[in-house]
Amino acid sequence: MNGDDQISSPERTLLLIMASSPEIRHVRRMRVLNFQQITMPYLAAFVPPSWKVIHVDESVSPVDVTLKVDLVGITFHTPSAYHVYDLAAQFRKQGIPVVLGGPHVTLLPDEAQAHADVIFVGEAELSWPQFLEQFDQGKYARRYCSDALPTLEDMPMARKELYLRHDLSGEDCLLQEGVLTIVTSVRWFRCIDATFVNVQWHQ
Repeated sequence: MNGDDQISSPERTLLLIMASSPEIRHVRRMRVLNFQQITMPYLAAFVPPSWKVIHVDESVSPVDVTLKVDLVGITFHTPSAYHVYDLAAQFRKQGIPVVLGGPHVTLLPDEAQAHADVIFVGEAELSWPQFLEQFDQGKYARRYCSDALPTLEDMPMARKELYLRHDLSGEDCLLQEGVLTIVTSVRWFRCIDATFVNVQWHQ
């Protein structure tokens, strides 16, 4: 069989969720600044092109648990833990594997493990692509741990088409009202995401 005769594997669909409980969403709505969370758009940049990626930021829109996907990845902070565990249970009841990561998972991995098929402890740049490859092969670990602090050298850029928030972290603000947005640091699956410094030009 030559290359033209080979049957391509079906496209897989990955749902990435930046989770926020209803209580946290209420608090964030009162903020003047609510910066774009870039954890999931960055992780999406590591996903092979054979995958379709759907990104849901709960600060923008709710999660549709009826979506037909092959894999769900959720990142979250401690105040949203019980909310995330409920989301994970709904997907897992449908036979959809759920991956959990973020600061809460890193702090309490054994707790999170009870609510997920796979967890990521620490940073995920190196282990996330490895996991996706193993997932395609049907053999993957239940826990991926990283003690190393990765650098941004040779790392891909976040997939900006997956940015969902319209606030002062958007690209348009670089051109409006003299506001300059600078990304000063990036952290990954711990959900620290990015630190932005906003400089207001004074006439």
